[in-house]
Amino acid sequence: MIRRLWTEESVTFDGDHLHFDGAFCRSKPVQQLPPVLVGGGGEKVNLRIAARRADLTNWQVGIEAFERKSGLLARYCEEIGRPFEEITRTHGPDCRLFDTEADTLAWCESEEGGDLWGGTPTDTYLADNLVGTVDQVVEKAQAYVDAGCRGLILWLRDFPGDETLRRFMAEVVPALRVP
Repeated sequence: MIRRLWTEESVTFDGDHLHFDGAFCRSKPVQQLPPVLVGGGGEKVNLRIAARRADLTNWQVGIEAFERKSGLLARYCEEIGRPFEEITRTHGPDCRLFDTEADTLAWCESEEGGDLWGGTPTDTYLADNLVGTVDQVVEKAQAYVDAGCRGLILWLRDFPGDETLRRFMAEVVPALRVP
């Protein structure tokens, strides 16, 4: 529906979950249409919606889950005849760079560090996020790139500071090998 709102003067639609009677969107995109990002990785419904509608997906999951969801998305695309390569897969991890592993672990155990929602063991949190030393983060980020990830939507955990962002761009990005 969003693409119709972006491209048509008014939209009338009566569906199971939405009803529009002369809906309009002002102002419309001036240049190309913005991409549609379908976030979330529910494997029975959400990924099927992504196969039909998404330009991009975004999952905040560990590498094994990223690979599994990529495989399911590829299968759902094949089922409907859509080229899987049309969908850019992105990852949305926490990101924080430290000089030492001891600094990383100390931050994870601190009140402002580690999993924001609580309940995730530190080793799982560190495995699933781009948190650690530069070498550790490069290794983890490269695994996602190798699995087909083509964008990172980083949750910079030192915000409002910018040290992690600056270091990520200067030290991590140049070390990544994108096919």
